[in-house]
Amino acid sequence: RKILVNRRGVILNVTAEAEQEEAIMELVAELAADLPDAPLNPVSRAMQRLPEKEALITPAQVNYMGKGLNLYDLGYEYHGSALAILKYLRTGFLWEKVRVQGGAYGAFSTLDRFTGDFVLASYRDPNTAATLQVFDACAAHLINNAPDRRELEASIVGAVGELDAYMLPEAKGRSAFARTLTDNTPDVRAKVREEVLGTTAEHFRQFGQALAEGLPGAFTAALGGQALEDYARQQGWDIRKVL
Repeated sequence: RKILVNRRGVILNVTAEAEQEEAIMELVAELAADLPDAPLNPVSRAMQRLPEKEALITPAQVNYMGKGLNLYDLGYEYHGSALAILKYLRTGFLWEKVRVQGGAYGAFSTLDRFTGDFVLASYRDPNTAATLQVFDACAAHLINNAPDRRELEASIVGAVGELDAYMLPEAKGRSAFARTLTDNTPDVRAKVREEVLGTTAEHFRQFGQALAEGLPGAFTAALGGQALEDYARQQGWDIRKVL
């Protein structure tokens, strides 16, 4: 608490109507003045080392499966085309294999632009091994199945639509705050947007190659019931019962 609650390090974000600004800023100044005032001493904390393969067991009939790796550690450099590629995976390959054929409620893929963390996940999923096999197959799919023109355009349009999604005032304020904290400037966003619009089939192949290198050793975690526990025990995973 002493590290986090400190007047010298505070950044306050306010979203309001223009005519409310004067009154609100007075309240903001009072709030800041009431915070403790102490020297800033940044603290570095080592991340806890987690099991590479872990099953969290609950009395559930379905599973929540996840597989992740860091693409930057493998030499991948962020490019806006990743947004179109992730859109393609979510609405195409993962949807078809995990949702339609596998019967899961849904599946998704994400890439954190700031950290390089890439994640594949499913939720309300009746499968274990089958879903992990689909995750592993994402790399080969991107390398060997270049999207046709229609699929490529749909992925680009979908990615741009998410970049330009309509936001209510509260969301605008929250987004502006996050952009300030991460130095996500208009120039950076414009560059990413241009890269999305310039996405080609070759970008899909390159992304798939990065996944092919990292997926075999990716971290895997799952939350589920007895079927998951049986599978995890066969595979030698760490098993922890949480309920």
